[in-house]
Amino acid sequence: MTRARVLAVAAALAACGPRMARPPELPPLPAPTDSGLAAVPVPPAPPSTWIEKHEMRAGWVVAWRQMTSTAAIDQAMSWSESAGLNTLFVQVRASGDAYYRSALAPRAEALAGQPEDFDPLAYALEKGRAKGFKIHAWLNTGIIWRSTTPPVAADHVFNAHPEWILKDATGKLAWPDPATDPKPGYVEEHYWVNWGHPDLQRHLIDVAREVAERYDVDGVHLDFVRFPARMGPRTPGVGYDEVSVARFKEATGGLEPREHDRAWDEWRADQITEVVKGAYWAVKGLRPRVDVSAAALGAWNLAAGRAFTSYRRWLHDGILDFAVPMSYFKDPSWIWQSALAASELSDPRRVVLGLFLPYHTPAALAEQIRLGRDMGLRGWSLFSLDAVDVPGIDAYAPEVRRVAYTDPADDRFASREPLWNRVGVLDERRKSWTLRFYSRTGNSKLVVYPSGVTKFRAKINGRPLPELPVREAVVQADVTAYLEPSNREVAAHHDFTLSVEADGGPGFYAQVFVVDYYARPATLVAPPPPETTDAPTPAAARP
Repeated sequence: MTRARVLAVAAALAACGPRMARPPELPPLPAPTDSGLAAVPVPPAPPSTWIEKHEMRAGWVVAWRQMTSTAAIDQAMSWSESAGLNTLFVQVRASGDAYYRSALAPRAEALAGQPEDFDPLAYALEKGRAKGFKIHAWLNTGIIWRSTTPPVAADHVFNAHPEWILKDATGKLAWPDPATDPKPGYVEEHYWVNWGHPDLQRHLIDVAREVAERYDVDGVHLDFVRFPARMGPRTPGVGYDEVSVARFKEATGGLEPREHDRAWDEWRADQITEVVKGAYWAVKGLRPRVDVSAAALGAWNLAAGRAFTSYRRWLHDGILDFAVPMSYFKDPSWIWQSALAASELSDPRRVVLGLFLPYHTPAALAEQIRLGRDMGLRGWSLFSLDAVDVPGIDAYAPEVRRVAYTDPADDRFASREPLWNRVGVLDERRKSWTLRFYSRTGNSKLVVYPSGVTKFRAKINGRPLPELPVREAVVQADVTAYLEPSNREVAAHHDFTLSVEADGGPGFYAQVFVVDYYARPATLVAPPPPETTDAPTPAAARP
């Protein structure tokens, strides 16, 4: 979750593939029902009392920067309190190590020089509970080590279990090679776990169980729950160690693993899912009310194809309580697409929007927060409130609190530009679909860019639009005119379903956009400033 690597992976995922005149493939869209109009209700923008009591306002607390001393933890909590957060994902496993008292992993090297009785997680729980924070233990699962210099501890998994380190198709450990990975950012410079090894799977499940058993945490938060995003033009595939290959052959009747083979891709994805499922039930067996969540790449479809992970499947299968798609984009429409994809197959209240602070001023951040509220999401999480990612954090943090509870249509904070979202493509393979949208201001428009289309039909909440003149280069229709009622003020803050269908000659396609503006929901009342307290709390760690 380092800033440099997250940026590199997000940029690489967003940019991968050749430039084409034809639009790139989008994530699969829900198939229309018989009527094409199966509406899913969207809750209205919640009042401030609901937000204060129920919205998750979270932040990631990075281990090697903010969990290394009592002073560092105090500072992180001070900034988080100033920003109005109520939940912290505190990193307690970064690279096969422990920022807590563990029988499974050595004490983190970053804690060298600290007193032996210093337990970062226990201290974070004690101080965090005193300030009203919910504390989730954040575990990096996929990273074994981050340096070419081996860890000092002999019992570190890097030293004790080299068979647990990921290998590529050439048989080498999967560390970037300048000869085959010439473009920085295409391959992440970490040593990764070998997801296909059963002993490694059991170890990661046991780590999640250990944290839930020893500490009274509010949640266990999994990160790097994937293979590395290896996208260099000559980069070998990963997961080809002897144990994984043998298990794959046994499961498939002797098939040889090959890159871009569906059976091999699905088998690798299944290995990760086994860990998520095992961790979920291990935690729930001890503490049923502890949330199990996962951070996930915002570009879910590319992550599924490149990194063999699908948090949408985990939500659908009930082995995550909520997911945090890391929507680390500057463009609001990309963030919207990430949030929409996350909530397509599950309750939106099981989705927390991950936002990257260096990309957003507090004013822009407020707009993204409001977007999530409009969609009925559970909340939002910030990466990360510290002086490394956000110079001037002392002024930035309280500004986040202020603007997050201010009407974003205020001239000082709101975007005055239309929010354009490309919501899908119609072509020979998919000639129709239905999606739900949220009209922020009642000024919604449908815009279509057709190519080779002979017929285009659309329905808004069941009301057919007149057949559109698809011979024109750009086709527009006013969505609000087809809502009931069509009054724009009434239409604002309400959902509608859009059903579209197209046909045409060979190779036809149509790009479909929905255009809207940011809403002006009722002004929210800022929460009261935080109260400081030094009241002691019970010891966090169990004996």
